[in-house]
Amino acid sequence: MLTRRAQDPIDENFVRARLLAALDRRRKLIDLSRITIVRLLNSEADFVPGLVVDKYGDYLVLQSLAAGAEKFIDTALDFYEKETGCRGILIKNDAQVRKLEGLEMYSQWRGESASGPLRILSDGVHYIVDLAGGQKTGFFADQRKAYGLLEGRVNGGALLDCFSYSGAFSMNAFKYGAKSSVIVDVSKEAVELARETARLNGVYDRCEFVCANAFDYLKYESSKYKAASGNEPPFDFVVLDPPTFTKSKSHVGEALRGYKEIALRAARLVKNGGFILTCSCSFHITMTDFYDSQCAAFSDAGAVGYLAGAGFQDERDHPVISSMPESLYLKYFIFQMSK
Repeated sequence: MLTRRAQDPIDENFVRARLLAALDRRRKLIDLSRITIVRLLNSEADFVPGLVVDKYGDYLVLQSLAAGAEKFIDTALDFYEKETGCRGILIKNDAQVRKLEGLEMYSQWRGESASGPLRILSDGVHYIVDLAGGQKTGFFADQRKAYGLLEGRVNGGALLDCFSYSGAFSMNAFKYGAKSSVIVDVSKEAVELARETARLNGVYDRCEFVCANAFDYLKYESSKYKAASGNEPPFDFVVLDPPTFTKSKSHVGEALRGYKEIALRAARLVKNGGFILTCSCSFHITMTDFYDSQCAAFSDAGAVGYLAGAGFQDERDHPVISSMPESLYLKYFIFQMSK
């Protein structure tokens, strides 16, 4: 739905006004000279359903995910070229959801094309972003606030970064003084991206890169550190940031069991007094159910988790609106563990 007013003409001027309102909100809330990876338009949450626009330094990525949005691609391209002065825009219309709308799958550049992965400095951390070949539009900007929870908690510590993608949590941990990180992802491409990102940040020698299913890795490694083993767990901080475990209500129970399993394994791998940051990016998983699953996991592991923080996606560029509960999807807790 674009408007509740039948008299509103849904034309280029209408869409441009929505795009400008969204951009102005970002300009007021975010220092765009310091934070250079930003979602400029977030579909329904910015009242332009089906259209997503992300900024990566001097380049933008646009995705149209619905037939209604398809009509205004050119309007959006003209608007963002003028307002941002970007070097080029990747129209990345290759998401599978387009098939449900009967839309063509394609990718193409407007303006200057990026000749490979970009190297971007954002908020003091260097990132490598593969616009064309990376997941989603190339990066996940919604965890920005969660990175701040690392500050004061990882200094001098050993990190385990599960479901890492390109290693953003690890790179931010090093920014806040971490000693080392084990970076785990099932995707070979993601692990290679993490390697290059670590090199760019000058921390490659302080990282171990593991291409493995994080469930399997956690199960195998945690078996060495059950309470009766007497072995000292190796990590001061564990990050659990999995992809969505469910996209429907019918699989919520299965998803909660998955969240519980990885939290139980993580609890065995973290030192007494260490921290676990655990995330869920599914709207269908409520904050209460997610919290309860983590508490049950810690109990089964013979540990107690002290809640040390909680939060949601960065609402500055991933807005949460009262008229759309689904706009609040990402949630996370940080626990300090006592054994």
